[in-house]
Amino acid sequence: MTEQQGQQSIEADELDDRIDRLKDLFPEAVDKKGMLDIGMLHSMLAASSHVRLNQSGYSWAGKDAAYALAKTPPSSHMELRPEKSVNASRTHNLFIEGDNLEALKLLKKTCGGKVKIIYIDPPYNTGHNFVFRDSFAGDEGDIHGSWCSMMYPRLVLAWELLADDGVMFISIDDNEQAELKLMCDEVFGENSFVSTLIWQKKT
Repeated sequence: MTEQQGQQSIEADELDDRIDRLKDLFPEAVDKKGMLDIGMLHSMLAASSHVRLNQSGYSWAGKDAAYALAKTPPSSHMELRPEKSVNASRTHNLFIEGDNLEALKLLKKTCGGKVKIIYIDPPYNTGHNFVFRDSFAGDEGDIHGSWCSMMYPRLVLAWELLADDGVMFISIDDNEQAELKLMCDEVFGENSFVSTLIWQKKT
């Protein structure tokens, strides 16, 4: 081993040791594979007035608060409703009625890293009035940023629920497709994207 190779090895060992210390200090920024998520660490540190961060990746006003929302503990609990259940003692199925962000937080306790398939059909932010909210234009005056702040914590929790060989499908239209792709690249990793399936809705 040359002197230069030995120096590189020492530097690599020292870097690994420092990363391990960061993991101990910021366990919330460690993903389910035990890797230090720089994007999550960035979001956590951004709240401090003692840290100066260069913005990278996709950013919007409210992103740090959206990440913090994903990490706050649930404020509710799940309760079995026998009168609405079928074969409650034998079924392997579960239907949860309630706020999906709270449900994701509650499921993380028992299903973290175990879910094989997630499919979501979120609001498309079209501005139309449906049974659900589909317009985010009034929040902070930023139609895309407000929608991203709603979606981001749900994507973070979905990532924590997925198994290593799990897959996630998301229905979306052109209003927020670009923003969604940027957020997913950050949360799931750019190499995790498989494909976009396009279907013709109207003729």
